[in-house]
Amino acid sequence: MAGVRFDVARQLGKDLGVEVQFHELSWEQLIPALEVGKVDMVISGMTITTARNLRVNFTIPYSNTSIRILANKKLAGHFTQLQAFNRHSVTLAVRTGSEVVRVAEKVLPKANLSLFKDEASMVEAVRSGKVTAMLSASPLPEFMLELYPKELAMPVTDILERFSEGFAVRKQQDVDSLNVLNNWILQKLNNGWLQARHDEWFTSTDWRVDDKK
Repeated sequence: MAGVRFDVARQLGKDLGVEVQFHELSWEQLIPALEVGKVDMVISGMTITTARNLRVNFTIPYSNTSIRILANKKLAGHFTQLQAFNRHSVTLAVRTGSEVVRVAEKVLPKANLSLFKDEASMVEAVRSGKVTAMLSASPLPEFMLELYPKELAMPVTDILERFSEGFAVRKQQDVDSLNVLNNWILQKLNNGWLQARHDEWFTSTDWRVDDKK
């Protein structure tokens, strides 16, 4: 699903008349890389939070998402309530440095947390039963459930928290640059371009290589 962010970055670069270069960084490296000037902008589904806003500036939201639970079918497929995951015998996979860690600690404080650097590793840990379940932003849980229905389950459909996502830029970047980015987002929201990209990547599976083999 990161493909939608590549689409957004490429279109932004095209409209601004600049060449876009992509850097692959771990989640916890994103803000430090921005602060030291290794990158000029973060477009990676970063949730807008007050703590992060003290370190970086955010544009207006360009996307919204929600956090759900995806579970190992044998270990937790029979759970019927969210609080069934709130026990010491449950281990939840969460991505290091993400806002999901805070959500897990707040909503399911008794569960054990297992930190992962990427979501692909989290999915494999749930499938294999190394962890009971994982917390992640939609639509990843829904897509993985479709891919691996024999191993995975979504026994509860509760939304743990809703987030708004924005572009992150350095504090030193001028207000005119932020104004340009905000107005670009408004234009793409108003003309339906952002919604169309969201629907293409989040509600359709035509882009995905089927690896059910």
